[in-house]
Amino acid sequence: MKKPTIDWHHAPLQKETVITENFRLTQNVRRFFQEHLHREVRFSRGFMEWLRANTGGNLGDALEAYRQGTSAESGAKKR
Repeated sequence: MKKPTIDWHHAPLQKETVITENFRLTQNVRRFFQEHLHREVRFSRGFMEWLRANTGGNLGDALEAYRQGTSAESGAKKR
């Protein structure tokens, strides 16, 4: 069975968008975070590790992890 992929450069992103194995940190993703957090964002190495560890989660989960900061910085898997 083919794994789902997303064009992270152009796809419309929503909180329900699933973080896939082909996740890429693009300008489109950065815009999504800035629109929902209402501020500039910086993606730390720890947060990027969190994203890789939480493939199958969604961007709503990622927003919450980013807001919490501490769990995102640790790179700890949320589930």
